Amino acid sequence: MTLSKVSFVADVATEANMNDNNSESEDEVLDEEEKLIENEIEPPLKKIKRDLVKEAEEELIIHDATVKDLEIGVDEKFKVVSNFLNSLFENNINTLQFENNFAEWCKGTLLLLVDEVTETSEEYYNFLCCVLKVAPTIFESVCEKVLSVSFVHHRFSEECDMAYNVFMEKLANTFEKLRRFPKLIAKLLCCVRENIDKLNPKVDVKSVKRRKSNALKSFEVSIKFILSRNFISAYSSIVSLLPVGQIIDLWKTLSHNLEEECIKKFNSDTGDSSLYFLLSVVGELIVAFLNNIKVADYAVPSSTVEKVSEMMQKLKEHNLVQIGEEMSRTHDINCIRYFLKLSSAWGNLHQIMVLYSQNYRHDLPEVPSNFVEAEDLSLIFPYLSGDKWIALWKAIEKSEDTINTHLMVSLVALKLNWFAMIEQRQRESSEEMLLLEKDTGSSLDKSVKANLKRSTQATAKFVWNFQHLLVKGDDSCLNMSNESILHIASIYMDHEELVGHAKTYLESIILSHASLDIKVTQEVQRYSTITFHVALVMEALHEGLRQVEKMQVMKRRIKKFLHDFLSPDFKINVLQNITKHEKTASDELQKIVTHASEVVNDLMSMKLTKEEANDSSDRPPVLLKAIITFISQQELGQYPKPVKSMIFLGCAVIFIALIDSEDYKDIVEDLVVILNECGKKSQGNEFLFHVGWDNMFELIRRNVKFLSPESIKRMCSLILENVYISPKTTSQFLEKFGKVTCDDFELSTPLGQLSLAVMEYILQEVEDTKAKSTPLLLNHAKELTNTAVSKLSDGSVITELHSLIRAFKKQKKKGAATTDTATSISFVSYVMHTCYLLLKGKSSMSTEAASEYSVIVLPYLRFALDFLEAGKIGGYEKKKCDETLHMTTPLFNCRRFSIECLKSFEEFRSKLPDEFLLRMWNCCMMNLKMENDNDDKDFEKGLLKRIIEVANEEEFKALCDSIVQQLTNDSSELTLAASLLNVLMEAEIPVDNKKPRRMTVELCLHKYLEHISLWQESDEVIDIATPYIEFQTKLLRRRKPMGNLNTLAVSMLSITELPLTKVKNMKSFRSLFTLVCELLNALTVHRLDVISYRTHVFLQCFQFLVENLVKKADQTNKLTDGEIYDLRHCGHGIERICQSTKLGRQEFTRVSPYLVVVLLQQFEKITVYPAVKNPLLNGCYKLLDMCDDKGISHVNSMLSAGSREIFKTVYEMYKKFYRYKGKV
Repeated sequence: MTLSKVSFVADVATEANMNDNNSESEDEVLDEEEKLIENEIEPPLKKIKRDLVKEAEEELIIHDATVKDLEIGVDEKFKVVSNFLNSLFENNINTLQFENNFAEWCKGTLLLLVDEVTETSEEYYNFLCCVLKVAPTIFESVCEKVLSVSFVHHRFSEECDMAYNVFMEKLANTFEKLRRFPKLIAKLLCCVRENIDKLNPKVDVKSVKRRKSNALKSFEVSIKFILSRNFISAYSSIVSLLPVGQIIDLWKTLSHNLEEECIKKFNSDTGDSSLYFLLSVVGELIVAFLNNIKVADYAVPSSTVEKVSEMMQKLKEHNLVQIGEEMSRTHDINCIRYFLKLSSAWGNLHQIMVLYSQNYRHDLPEVPSNFVEAEDLSLIFPYLSGDKWIALWKAIEKSEDTINTHLMVSLVALKLNWFAMIEQRQRESSEEMLLLEKDTGSSLDKSVKANLKRSTQATAKFVWNFQHLLVKGDDSCLNMSNESILHIASIYMDHEELVGHAKTYLESIILSHASLDIKVTQEVQRYSTITFHVALVMEALHEGLRQVEKMQVMKRRIKKFLHDFLSPDFKINVLQNITKHEKTASDELQKIVTHASEVVNDLMSMKLTKEEANDSSDRPPVLLKAIITFISQQELGQYPKPVKSMIFLGCAVIFIALIDSEDYKDIVEDLVVILNECGKKSQGNEFLFHVGWDNMFELIRRNVKFLSPESIKRMCSLILENVYISPKTTSQFLEKFGKVTCDDFELSTPLGQLSLAVMEYILQEVEDTKAKSTPLLLNHAKELTNTAVSKLSDGSVITELHSLIRAFKKQKKKGAATTDTATSISFVSYVMHTCYLLLKGKSSMSTEAASEYSVIVLPYLRFALDFLEAGKIGGYEKKKCDETLHMTTPLFNCRRFSIECLKSFEEFRSKLPDEFLLRMWNCCMMNLKMENDNDDKDFEKGLLKRIIEVANEEEFKALCDSIVQQLTNDSSELTLAASLLNVLMEAEIPVDNKKPRRMTVELCLHKYLEHISLWQESDEVIDIATPYIEFQTKLLRRRKPMGNLNTLAVSMLSITELPLTKVKNMKSFRSLFTLVCELLNALTVHRLDVISYRTHVFLQCFQFLVENLVKKADQTNKLTDGEIYDLRHCGHGIERICQSTKLGRQEFTRVSPYLVVVLLQQFEKITVYPAVKNPLLNGCYKLLDMCDDKGISHVNSMLSAGSREIFKTVYEMYKKFYRYKGKV
């Protein structure tokens, strides 16, 4: 049924509901609807379907003759029949109505054409996919023949390979739907056995034993020729969802082929490589089976776990033992590879089941007394003795085979993870070594415990030494991330060795790439274990201090600091402390760090007294810059307190040594970032409590000219945070620097910037209600603000500011003289920042200063507006990138100051010109067009919102007119208009302005629809449509309704014009789709009157969303896990809409059958990813809650034959699990 017909029927029901609410009249309307459907809709559809079936059957006869025509090539026949089958599927032809048996015809045609195949092609696999779609049931009988042809004949093109991948994936999914998946695997392995001579790459076993790469490569290629990537992926996902019966059948099939066809035929004298080839194929399937079967999920029945337990025991005793013996005897490298793969898969599952399943029957052997070597895996993998495991590793090491080495390292990593879990259980449980005890009441011998500890260290060292394989290799065999196993290895390794590894790594990577700091950071990101990070950062800091020492900068003191603080013993103590294995190091650490703090204080005193000046004329080495940048890019905030303290003190030494030189400015800027990250709030860090913060402030004050404004602000905040933690330190600091900061307050000097930063921090502390502001602090705030007011009251400041405005405007003219841009812009920024802070801290001023500031603030407010306009008129948008960066801060400060002034605008209104607000409005609108940064846009919108709120009635009408004027056929202006409407809706306005706002909103809704075609034409639809959809949502969620019903209904319909199919990026699709779902959700929750008035609008919008989501979630689209997750989020949006419909049962009772039909029709057309289908089904169940018996009958009458079958299954599930039965 088409959407227009559904909408017409929905309109009939809606109008009847509005005219008469009587239950008898409602029944009459419903009967009228059903009669309308029966008489006007269904007969034409039935006639059309009968005609289509007749035409299809006539074409069937023609194609039957084509298939038997010997003069037509087989590929051409494939194309013709494929087109015919596709037309049947697309037109939804019911082949059961054919007079002849269509399935038998498909089967005969397939067998006839397959017999003609001499070389597989893309057309061949496309034909097989078409048959799978229209007649999947015939494949069980022809599968073996089809697979034999597909395996035997080579594929000579990439397109053919891709078509084979698609076919094998669809074949697996089809058999899974038919619940015959184990049968497919049985037939596949049967085909491999029957055609083993043709499939086997004919590799001489002796060449395999000599480990020639070509021999191994041919094996791998031949296996991938059969088990394509898509097939293995589909196989893995199917295994994870199989019921217990099919799991048992599949396991029996795999076990039979492994045991009967491979293991029992092991004979080294035959020299036949086909046996190892079959072992490889079966091994791949068993590995995928073990890696994907679910046993730890709460939904898995206990019977499944019991069967898996039996399978694991049998695999170990009957298979792995025999393969291990054969491997030990022959040392065949291919046999070793699949033995290790099976061992890894078995070990992963074994580990999971031991941890999560109480019913898992396992027997761990007694711990041997000599269980020390890392390669001895007999405790975890008991089917080989320890000596044989060690011999196997030596054979692998000798072969230099990377894959087998990686697999062996993975097994050792499993052993290490096992030890880590044992220790965790030991700490959590009162029973010592619970998992390793043979008898419940016995405990392990002390010698065994010592051996276990040594074995753990040896295993950790083994894993760490092969970390490059774990990082770069294929980690499919691991049941843990590379990062987690490396973290475990770093914890259990000897810390002295770990420090040595960090030093070696630093020398080999960082020192060899001294100028490539980006590469250094990328390299170290391979190791995300915090233990190794800390070791590496300590070594980097040590090397940085050595570089400063080489520069002859405070050489003697830095050498002493290195000797006392960053000694090898100290580094080991730090690592032991953060791994929490030896807690006794804490007191020693605190003593060392306290001593280092004293050294830093001595260095600052020396610097301030000029006892050891920086006389170095050397340029800073590139390596030092790379090291400091590397440290600054680490996540220092996550490090433990001793580590942060160590980094802070080490970087403080470098900072003190280099601060007074222009040559080291870039390095100092990075050091400021590190110090600020590691040194904040030392109240909770006893290590930094003894740092001389007052001396550090004096050091900053004397060298402030070498620091950037941002660094001045950061260091000031850092120092004052640590000074104001106690009244004692506060009084000492203010006694020393209180008067000095007031005397230094100059708007155009670096010292003035420092005083401004102090004033900003103090005003923030005073404003914070949680802060215990002492009288000294309040008094200092008053002195600073009074000083700032006196500086601003000087008429020369405002005069200089206006001269700068004139200079900016002149720069637009060609050949005009330019001023010192950086200096001028900085001056504007400081003045505006000062004005803003004084307005915020007006309560801290004296009465005289507050009165004076109320007078002088007006000229600065006028200047702020002039400067904002000059940013546009003076060519701000055309300036170079570096000048644009300079302009950002003053514009930001002008906006902040303007917003703060508008909060008390009534105080200034009479003293400002009448057009002041309108000028500021126009200026902000133009800046909003030019801004690219979202934060700047939000700030600009905040200013616009404040202007709307303070405007009088006349000004408000002018503002509304300017919004309407933006509704043109230009996409940027249309986007701006929608953004302004959002601001208009959010603003809290006086009563007199509410009627003009309502009229403006209704007018804009109508005018916007005139330009809705821009959505289809624009490539950036999300940027244009988002503000308008957000505006509609806010309009619907208003506490007091706004807008008449017809206007709102028509504007809602506009979302069906969204070109969601054009949105390729899944994140953008999710964002836009979620916005539309929020809009429909707001409609159902807040404006049921609109739905009652125009029900078909809601129905069309709902169908539009479902269709676009299902198209994206089609399983033929190859999506990543992240993309599927985004679509699942969209599916939950549809589910929430269905849930919201329950709030309006009266309005939605008649509509819910149509909504159910919309969902079910999509399930018939497209196979949706299960992750997306589940929330849609949940939404369907919520809609069925509102359907009575007549509604269910109505749903059946609107569905096709295929959809009825789907509905039957869905309805049965609903009645069984979801329908409310009056019980909780």
